[in-house]
Amino acid sequence: MTIRKNEFKGKGQIFASAEIVRCSIWRYAIANKFEYLYLRNCKQRIAIKCKVEECSFYICVRGHLKKDGMYVKDFVGGHVHTAGDECMMGKRGGRRIRANLLGAVIEGKVTLSADYP
Repeated sequence: MTIRKNEFKGKGQIFASAEIVRCSIWRYAIANKFEYLYLRNCKQRIAIKCKVEECSFYICVRGHLKKDGMYVKDFVGGHVHTAGDECMMGKRGGRRIRANLLGAVIEGKVTLSADYP
């Protein structure tokens, strides 16, 4: 599994299933260093937004009526913040990355290594 920054190309992109969309969202978030919230998560529609309040990043993927699979209906790319905005402030004023974001990044890097079983 490769992690790519351009996992989503824009409106009209087609995916084979909802599970593939979820996996692509996960890889895209790791590559672009952001956390996301599911606004809707079912077989017919998946919508996510960036976890940072002021950010306008949004993806909506819907089931295709005439074909099997799902397509990207709405895509608002680009974040209006840096990766550091997602970090929590530590006791002494330093930034700490959230554990679930760090865990996802480490898991992605470990599974990409050649020595992983």
